[in-house]
Amino acid sequence: AYRLVIDAPACWKYCKAHDAARLWIDGKQVATGEIQKGRIEVAFDSDGHAVPFKLELDHVSDDEGVRLLWLPPAEPLIAEAVAAAKAADV
Repeated sequence: AYRLVIDAPACWKYCKAHDAARLWIDGKQVATGEIQKGRIEVAFDSDGHAVPFKLELDHVSDDEGVRLLWLPPAEPLIAEAVAAAKAADV
């Protein structure tokens, strides 16, 4: 279970609109709309195989760029951190 994030540094002063984005994963649209507050988050379950994606951006404002981020599942990272902490206590 990953989280995909469409991240856009949003303009903050005198901004009348924000950029809009659309995201497709493996041919299925999973996000569409204005990137309000600088990000759109989407849950994505992966079986470990590569899948195609497409990201479209309507750049209509003073927002500055766009990034597509993927955040790994937290549980394995937490387990790794706990194991490292226990090993350090030995």
